[in-house]
Amino acid sequence: MKRPAIIILITAVIAACGSAGELVWRGDHPVNAKQIKRLTASRLSAREQADSAEVLLHDLGYLEARAGLRGESLIVHGGSRFSLGRIAIFGDSTFDVYGQGFFSRRNVQDRLAGIIDRLNDRGYYFASMQISGVHRDGHSVNLDINLNRGPVVTVSDLRLVGLTRSLPAMIERSLPVRRGDTLTGRLLRSVEAAADELDQVVFQPPLRVQPQTGFRAAALEIGFAERKQFHLEGSAGYIPDASIGLVWSLRAAFTNMFGRGRQAWVHTERSEKGRNSLLLKYRQPLYLAGVGRLGIEVSTRDYRDQFYEFYAGADYTARLAAGWEGGLGVSYKAVTPDDYHPSFVRWAAKLSSERQTLHPEHNPTGGWALSWSLIYAHRRYRQDSATAEIEHRVLNDTRAAVAMQLAPALWGRLVTKLGVRYLGYLTDEPLPPTSELFLIGGPRSLRGFRNENFPAVHAVIGTVEPRFRFESGYLYLFHDGAYLNNRVRRFDGSVYTEERYRHGYGVGLAVIGPGSRLRLSLGWNPESAIDQPRLSIEFSADI
Repeated sequence: MKRPAIIILITAVIAACGSAGELVWRGDHPVNAKQIKRLTASRLSAREQADSAEVLLHDLGYLEARAGLRGESLIVHGGSRFSLGRIAIFGDSTFDVYGQGFFSRRNVQDRLAGIIDRLNDRGYYFASMQISGVHRDGHSVNLDINLNRGPVVTVSDLRLVGLTRSLPAMIERSLPVRRGDTLTGRLLRSVEAAADELDQVVFQPPLRVQPQTGFRAAALEIGFAERKQFHLEGSAGYIPDASIGLVWSLRAAFTNMFGRGRQAWVHTERSEKGRNSLLLKYRQPLYLAGVGRLGIEVSTRDYRDQFYEFYAGADYTARLAAGWEGGLGVSYKAVTPDDYHPSFVRWAAKLSSERQTLHPEHNPTGGWALSWSLIYAHRRYRQDSATAEIEHRVLNDTRAAVAMQLAPALWGRLVTKLGVRYLGYLTDEPLPPTSELFLIGGPRSLRGFRNENFPAVHAVIGTVEPRFRFESGYLYLFHDGAYLNNRVRRFDGSVYTEERYRHGYGVGLAVIGPGSRLRLSLGWNPESAIDQPRLSIEFSADI
């Protein structure tokens, strides 16, 4: 992104202001007094210390400041701090801007850069300015600026660099810019954001603006690196205090089939002994309302002693703005429980949205994320379900999910990830089947516990995860807490609401490299022995 460099000659300002006589610093320390004090402990010579002190004071608006030597001492006379007054703009446009704050290098640069940015956003992308006059007015400083606005600039060409497999036409169609568009700062920011969100390639900033003859048009050069064709992602865990042993989740994906952004993957999971699932999914770009994706999936869940489930669904996700997506989906599900419970089918429609500013994605230094989904389902028990009493053969259910994350930077390398999630299921059925409940527990929900250990109709899950970041990853502690609300049948056949609170904690290490990630953690809960933590391993790699 271009940001014009604005050179302020402080020495010219001092010459214009002149000297009002020596003002002795008598207790009114300047705002950078500590910084000046550190000069006396530096390895600079005495003369260099005095010169550096004057430069530091001048940069912050103490234009009458003087620094001298008396023996081995550094004598600093700060004087008054000047404010930024009127900025008179001359040239293609003539207008006045009234400054705010002090006459410091940063404040002047920010004020002038703000004027340039506003011109950039109106299409005057190559606008420039130069300081032509400096005037003292009491304890404020006025500036005269010559402005060269230049012509309105248009985009003449798009040059996509680094593509070896992806089709340039597909990438270009996914970017919010076309030849002939007015070149503005806002346009470039949106192009960079869209390029950074592409699945099949990796954006290589910065975006380069190449002016054409006459500065009325410019070509945009956008650099990319191709992702590896194959992506492997998974996790594994070991439970030492039960016969369950090893559990796993593994996803293998083709990330850019035929260079058209098409993806296909298979996902297999063993969450507990006798609990297995398999998912097949296909996704491709689809430009119905701007940039979007169409997904189709088929999955099964085989929970041996509880139920067998077949699921088929399709969804469309559209890019609404930078970092913001919205989606629609439809699905069909058929569930066959054990011999003592009735089978049923379910048709559902889903509405969802997600927005996030976390950056970088896997090791953020700031930002937030918010997502929600709402599912309306029509569920019907089959006529052959005569083995059990059914109060309602036809039900209309609603499921809701809301998740929020924050990643505030605390101090230095220390960042804290904060998260809260709500899961809710509304149904008229007194005791919903297990396949329809939220199954809480494990690395993706409540760490320190077995996978899918707690069935719930409503759940609120919170997490606090302080991280110490380093160049290739982070060390972290975590504490997860959950409120769990479920319906349970008593021995006499009546149903009541059970509420429970659970929490887990642990420690972990994440290592992140180009195209790969590895995350290890040890988790406990209040009922587990200190020498029997739950080990979790998560990994991903581009191959």
